[in-house]
Amino acid sequence: MFLTSLLTIGIGQTEAFQQVAGPIVVNLKPGETKIVQWGLVSDKENDVTVVELKADGSGAEFLSFPKTLSIDPSQLIFVDIIVTIPKSAGNVELNPTISATEFDHSGGAILLNIQMKKTLSIIISSQNETKSNSKEDLVTKSPEETNSAIDDFSGSSEEKGGGCLIATATFGSELAPQIQQLRELRDSTILTTQSGTAFMTTFNQFYYSFAPTVADWERQNPLFKEAVKIVITPMISTLSILNYVDIDSESKMVGYGIGVISLNIGIYLIAPSIVILRLKQRKK
Repeated sequence: MFLTSLLTIGIGQTEAFQQVAGPIVVNLKPGETKIVQWGLVSDKENDVTVVELKADGSGAEFLSFPKTLSIDPSQLIFVDIIVTIPKSAGNVELNPTISATEFDHSGGAILLNIQMKKTLSIIISSQNETKSNSKEDLVTKSPEETNSAIDDFSGSSEEKGGGCLIATATFGSELAPQIQQLRELRDSTILTTQSGTAFMTTFNQFYYSFAPTVADWERQNPLFKEAVKIVITPMISTLSILNYVDIDSESKMVGYGIGVISLNIGIYLIAPSIVILRLKQRKK
């Protein structure tokens, strides 16, 4: 899901660029250097977006990145952020924030300050300790490797034949807001708990048993694609509820998860059954 809230100073609402959703987590030891990537997308159709970058907060001094960058119209770019931890650093977690700010003019004298922010989680372990984080692989690889590593219901992975999965085939792009919303939900909510991770493992086994076939049908038949869009839109809407609740324990994840599943059962099974029964009663 793209970031939809922009900090705007001036008159009117402007969206000049957006960011690829998802957390950035990097694990490393004192003395190590790693590169992570932040994706930015231009919404402009004609003009080049010029952005200034800066970092603040704990650990900002350990980051290196371009101070300015240019994004061509409708272009997706990945900014390389170099994380270098000195050998003297101890066990700690740092959370610096990277800001990308565009300064633009609209209507002559009106200055619009449009800003994106991304907070990094830098986990420093001791020389003798090895930590791992499943999300790190998604942010320390190249964009091509990153896309192939994201293989859940967001539909952003590709099968060996190059075909996209259901949601990507439905909405036409991995950068669609619906795809970003699902990816953000997975990374920031579901995979942060053991129960959520277990659910995703089971779900993926079921999902990939039919998803490639459905995605192929969508590409071959536009009418079927529109039908799939109508079917999955309520599910995506109900899943978005999880983005607005505070899930900080296993019990909350299970509780909210059961609630969302029950809501979808009502939408897809109970409600149609009631409609069918009433239609049959009227015919009698």
